[in-house]
Amino acid sequence: MEWLIRQIRENGEVGGDYPIGAAEGPTPVAASVAQALSRPALAGVDLGGMTDAEVAQVVPDPACAFRFSEGQQTVVAVNASGEGVIKITGQLVPVSLIEGEVTRAPVLAAEGVRLTVTPQEGGAGSDLIFDLLTEPALRAGYGGVYTCT
Repeated sequence: MEWLIRQIRENGEVGGDYPIGAAEGPTPVAASVAQALSRPALAGVDLGGMTDAEVAQVVPDPACAFRFSEGQQTVVAVNASGEGVIKITGQLVPVSLIEGEVTRAPVLAAEGVRLTVTPQEGGAGSDLIFDLLTEPALRAGYGGVYTCT
């Protein structure tokens, strides 16, 4: 919410309301964003939170994680080698580091998606920009915390 408020304050109106849903049963692992998006969008096209068990299916040794706030589920997880995971439409999607450093301001991507983590001024938290590179494209921003162990 903080990201959205800052964007409106700085740039004018920002649109879009993307609900987050929950999938039933075991979480499937998608080979690509295209495969994840080919499924009916019951969970909405948005980043979903992942349990530790879900993260471990793709990244068994996460070094860093983005969460909307302390104590919430992981939204993005990445290991020291730059291999990561996100959850879209209820499916886990592997992503990889393409720019920056894992521990500070990483840019992660897979075919059809790009995620940019940027520290907020004053170290109060981090922003996550989720760019869905499809037709039509989607950009969503989130404020939260990015922590590394």
